Amino acid sequence: MYKKGQVTIFIVVGIVILLAVASVWFLISSNETMKAEREKAQIDAARGMSSSITPYVESCLHTVAQQGTHFIATRGGHFNLPPEFFNEFPPTAFYIYNDQKLVPTLEDVGTELSTYIDAQLQYCLDFTSFTNYVIETESPHADTTITENTITVTLSLPTTIQKGESTATIEKYKVSLLENRLGTAILVANTIVDEIVKDPEMLCFSCIFNVASSHDFDVLIDSYDQSTYLFQLQDLSENDAYIFTFAIQLEEVNA
Repeated sequence: MYKKGQVTIFIVVGIVILLAVASVWFLISSNETMKAEREKAQIDAARGMSSSITPYVESCLHTVAQQGTHFIATRGGHFNLPPEFFNEFPPTAFYIYNDQKLVPTLEDVGTELSTYIDAQLQYCLDFTSFTNYVIETESPHADTTITENTITVTLSLPTTIQKGESTATIEKYKVSLLENRLGTAILVANTIVDEIVKDPEMLCFSCIFNVASSHDFDVLIDSYDQSTYLFQLQDLSENDAYIFTFAIQLEEVNA
């Protein structure tokens, strides 16, 4: 049998062990709680940084994309003109040249608009006003989808934002240009070219005007000689309407 003194020692030792275990558990629990709170604070800070930067970049992206639609519209949907182009004012792409139909697809024009955005976005973005952040970006790469009435741009622009010990990363941005009829202008131009190709020796101006007006476009046709014509389509349905321009070169025709 244990003596009374021995029992007391065992009780004391047990209490010490229990207190030690409780202390260790408390420290571990406290560390885990502090770690979780720190991670939550970092996540909240990252969200706060992202919520500041994302709208700014997407606003710039929207502005540059809108400007880009006006620019490439004057060049037949091209950012970089083809080797053979209409070299008068305004310089633009030929949609018929050497008996070839050269109308770009919506995908082609989307690629051209993406090239414009990649080249011009740097002139809009200026992070110096975000004085509390350290912001670094990689090279932009836009992917543009054009439909008849909408343009959607997804921009890959890896962005690292740092504020104190908090860091946030944004990979992509996205904007849509609603009620933008650049795609419709291309389809109208393609239909006009098809009308011309039917009988290239006799331009049917009434047919061309009917095609344009049926899609709420006006069309201006300038003749530079008996074989070269400049077409300018103006969207009548938009307040911020742009001019879509292209040229054709045919054998001498009778109008």
